[in-house]
Amino acid sequence: MDNNPETSKNAVADKIEAMFGDATTLFNKGVERKAQVQKQLLDLAAQQNAEALATCKKLFQAVPSMPGLFLFDMAAQAFDNYVAVQKNILSLVVDQSFAFTAYATQARKESPEKTMSGFTDMMRQSVERGVAVQKSVLDTAAQHNDAASETVKRELSGTPAAAVADSIQVGVNAIIETQKEVLDIAAKPLKRGAAAK
Repeated sequence: MDNNPETSKNAVADKIEAMFGDATTLFNKGVERKAQVQKQLLDLAAQQNAEALATCKKLFQAVPSMPGLFLFDMAAQAFDNYVAVQKNILSLVVDQSFAFTAYATQARKESPEKTMSGFTDMMRQSVERGVAVQKSVLDTAAQHNDAASETVKRELSGTPAAAVADSIQVGVNAIIETQKEVLDIAAKPLKRGAAAK
């Protein structure tokens, strides 16, 4: 047995480092597995929703001259878009988890100044990812809004409802573009801070 205190100190440090590595791996796997399970549940919900809407549509088709069957298709598309957005958000959570644990592992070995600089960079990247996800959600909403409005205008052309659908489409698209501009404005201080480094 080696009684050298320096050797014992290094052995303890190595064990602590190994435990930290194991805990980090376990944490990341747990986050990743939870995201996978949630994505599978979203797929099952989408399948159930599609089956339910198809059944309702069949029932309503049995009624002669039933208007508005296109609404079932719109509802199916809206739910599918919702599922896609939720999956993107889950992927972001996994990416953020990996980024955080990678940073935490590296930061333990750095000086306080480097640690703060790294933390600032990590937070900036986190906000940038969040803004990207929000813009993705807004893009999906804009696509769905356009598709729904075009469907209503096509199915109900020549009626006041078609004119209203057009007005709603223009208004919602304006709101979505304004929201994207607000996100860009909110992210500017972080971009300026990163550029100043």
